[in-house]
Amino acid sequence: MIHNGRPDDIGAISHVRTSVTENHLSTEQLAEIGITPHSILEGIAAGQLGCWVAEEEGVVVAFAMAGKPDGCVFALFVLPGHEGKGLGSALLACCESWLKQQGHATAKLDTGRESKAYDFYLHRGWRPTGETAGHFAVDHVLIKDL
Repeated sequence: MIHNGRPDDIGAISHVRTSVTENHLSTEQLAEIGITPHSILEGIAAGQLGCWVAEEEGVVVAFAMAGKPDGCVFALFVLPGHEGKGLGSALLACCESWLKQQGHATAKLDTGRESKAYDFYLHRGWRPTGETAGHFAVDHVLIKDL
């Protein structure tokens, strides 16, 4: 089941984010770049951040987030052992739909060229721009027309 992220999901979102093996960041590393439970809740409350979670048997196993100001999908993570079930695709569709509703004609994201995520996005219509970005490593920027 997918639903909008709620304040009581923040702990589970943090668990998923810090449990992944690819693009792993600790709670401390996330805080260094300004991503904290407080900043997430503030962004959602202000309408600047879209957040969705996927649950299986009442447990959050995946989440996604998109930012209204820059039209960016900046988080899409699935708990190890729950990949390949369509949760990532469904959450990505939530991000894309929400960004379109916010007035964006194009969405963007950045991810590592050698990651599984890179091919995941390409198979869903995203295309490379040739630009790079990223906080801790050089990631490749992808875009998609909405």
